[in-house]
Amino acid sequence: MQNNRLSRREFLKWTSLGVAGLTLAACAPVPAGTTGGTGEQGGEAAQPAGEAATLQYYIGFGAGRNPDQVTAVQELFAKFTEGNANVAGVEPLVVPWEEAPRKFQTMVAGGTPPDVITMGMSQWDFAAKGAFVDIKPLAERDGVDLSEWDQSAIDAYTVMPRNNMLYGLPFGLNDQCMVYNKTLFDEKGVELPPTGWQDESWTWDSFLDKAGQLTSGEGVDKVWGVGGIGGNWVVPWCYGGAWVDESQTKIILAEPESMQGVQLNYDLMQTHGYMPTTVDVDAMGGGNIFLSGKVGIYTEGSWGVTTLLQIEDFEWGLAPIPYAPGADINKRASSYYPDALVVSSNKAIDQSWDLVKFMVLDDENYKTFLRIMTMIPARKALRGWFVDEFWKGERPDVNWDAYMDGFNYAQVQRLFLNINWSEVNNTQAAALDPLWLGESTPEQVIPGLAEQLQEIWTRGVEELPAS
Repeated sequence: MQNNRLSRREFLKWTSLGVAGLTLAACAPVPAGTTGGTGEQGGEAAQPAGEAATLQYYIGFGAGRNPDQVTAVQELFAKFTEGNANVAGVEPLVVPWEEAPRKFQTMVAGGTPPDVITMGMSQWDFAAKGAFVDIKPLAERDGVDLSEWDQSAIDAYTVMPRNNMLYGLPFGLNDQCMVYNKTLFDEKGVELPPTGWQDESWTWDSFLDKAGQLTSGEGVDKVWGVGGIGGNWVVPWCYGGAWVDESQTKIILAEPESMQGVQLNYDLMQTHGYMPTTVDVDAMGGGNIFLSGKVGIYTEGSWGVTTLLQIEDFEWGLAPIPYAPGADINKRASSYYPDALVVSSNKAIDQSWDLVKFMVLDDENYKTFLRIMTMIPARKALRGWFVDEFWKGERPDVNWDAYMDGFNYAQVQRLFLNINWSEVNNTQAAALDPLWLGESTPEQVIPGLAEQLQEIWTRGVEELPAS
């Protein structure tokens, strides 16, 4: 089954469509154990007592949009509805990804938000503006053990400025690790990367050394030591820096550790010539250039495994992301991306929450849902099952622990955690593209960019609606 998840390039394009336009009305969290009051989302009314609810399930914020996935999830909905006197049915609303944010805003403003949504954490701004229901009281009421999830997954869907509201129950995860061309390593006589995340020999200096040994040739025949180290979002993490500090108030891109990560990405392209620029990638035909066999090593998300499993022309393997001595070895330049089910409407909160629990807390239903979405389980207990069913059967020789253990080292992207994050994202992308093309240097770009981002970020903090 085709995965049909957004590529990171598509994801960035989609998020640039942003949240400009309609203003979301703030809605107060609804007390646990209720089916909702009138709410404040455009004045939506609660489900009349004794009347079975027809739930609307919104598909548009990322995965689950292809026809096979929609048909399969409808079978789950039918199973949920059968024998459930409080639910008349569940109707999927499939929206093209480029229209999803504005369509959702229009529905909220019109007082008709969808009941349940699948989404990624880039909708934090909607949550902060009050578009979703706080499910923490519901989870506490029903004894849901949130320790079954990584704390990072829960943190990703927690809005601290809104009294730590939890607006989504994570169902699937993605992280990143290194993928290397074993055939090319063998041909060049280069020692393979380490396999364990705690191996202190796997530093960025060691990475650079291998990249240099793997790089050769010129022009269209050039073999690149590196295909990429994860993109703009992760480069400040390489040496222990970040875009935003842990308090989520200060842009720290211009601090030395963050600058060092930016410099690494710049040097790979411009100083050493180990990594292609976007111009070089386009000259190679674009897309995933690792598939060409002319790239030694690069960073890939777990969302790309389906593509890796189709490679037949060379052998490949997985390795951890390198670290920098002196930095925290447990925090690497890898993004922790959870997707979640979110309750959006106040009209039928209990029925909507029952659907979320049905799909995520019942093991058999959850496995069916994960087969549809082809994502690593957010609940830790089922991750071994996922690897055995989806990956090991195809490639038992691959070090799948690079992804599975990687969740302990990946970081939640704090850039999302601001109502102006889309403006932040567009600003950094526009500023850094010329840098990667060699038209400027980190020293020329980063200090001014950090000041720009701080103004946008502070404005977002100050404009955040009160809880």
